[in-house]
Amino acid sequence: MKQMFDFRPGMCYTEKTASQARKLTVLARIAGALRQAEVTWALGASGLLYFHDLVPDFHDLDLMVLLPDAGRAQEVLACLGTPLPPRENASIYRTAVFREYTVDGVDVALMAGMAIERDGTLHDCSLRREDIAGTVTVLGEAVPLHALACWRRYYALMGRREKAELLSHLPEHH
Repeated sequence: MKQMFDFRPGMCYTEKTASQARKLTVLARIAGALRQAEVTWALGASGLLYFHDLVPDFHDLDLMVLLPDAGRAQEVLACLGTPLPPRENASIYRTAVFREYTVDGVDVALMAGMAIERDGTLHDCSLRREDIAGTVTVLGEAVPLHALACWRRYYALMGRREKAELLSHLPEHH
């Protein structure tokens, strides 16, 4: 697992690493602000996979937040960036709070009380404290990581077969 990112002035970035540096800088800013607001959260989706060296890049930041902390998290993100207009969720999602933002050109999704409907059954995919499986340090800020086992289940429920299969080869303790 990647542990620390230290992007220094004067480093030569390719287009790809410059994009990652921007996303990581935004992630560190968000992490610091959410910590100060005492929001319990964890990074999920492709960002989580990136920090476990399972994918070479990530496109946005997916933040899983405890439902009682969703209001504070929305306030923090609204101060850091621009809230995007609400859009209709795909029919399988029954998430209590789903908001999207742009922070310094990086797309950020906030999810609290996530639920996925599959085959007529509603599956609770809400963040639980015990599903925070560690942290990575990004530019001096601790970034909590959601458990890979949770995302294996979520991707399967979403019908995202390729991602679910990517995680199916991991030991249960990941």
